[in-house]
Amino acid sequence: MAGDKVLVLDDEENLRSTLVEFLADQGYEVSCAPDSCSGVRLAAVHSPDIILLDLNMPRVSGLDAIPALHSVSPNAKIIVITGKTGHELAARTLKSGAIDFLSKPLDYEALGRSLTRARAITYPSA
Repeated sequence: MAGDKVLVLDDEENLRSTLVEFLADQGYEVSCAPDSCSGVRLAAVHSPDIILLDLNMPRVSGLDAIPALHSVSPNAKIIVITGKTGHELAARTLKSGAIDFLSKPLDYEALGRSLTRARAITYPSA
């Protein structure tokens, strides 16, 4: 975990701050952005290992940002965090390339388990 980079993309400032504190306490290197467009730019520069992505964001939805995030950071594991629920939405999100779907309000134990699973995923070298 030490040194793993996490990018938090959420338009809710309070949640971003809470996630930054939680992740930093767990030993992650954390960066964040308030929208998908800024997040794609940060992902291109920082090459995060894990991306925490809200679906309901201004301008470009999180769901629409997944392909762009994978394009600039192909090995990043995307965990969706959202206030929206439903099996169809979760299925669409996972089909788009996310590895997990967590509902708000966040259960931090569930987030911890999801982060552990994300860290265990490896992609073949290109």
